Amino acid sequence: MVVPRMVAAGRAGDDATVLALWREMLPFTMAVASLPYVGAVKAMCEILGHRVGPVRSPGVNLTAEQRRELE
Repeated sequence: MVVPRMVAAGRAGDDATVLALWREMLPFTMAVASLPYVGAVKAMCEILGHRVGPVRSPGVNLTAEQRRELE
């Protein structure tokens, strides 16, 4: 998992590692931020193998095309 490693590096003052890990996460962060948030988070959970069910109204699930962006 990236975030625990980033936190550990930050606590250790290892700015180079924090920056490298942030750059690794940035494409995912930008993709999620550009999509309906709850739908994107639930889609990522499903992609990672966690069954979470559909988004409740008034939220929306991602379209097939939007989901492919995350994969």
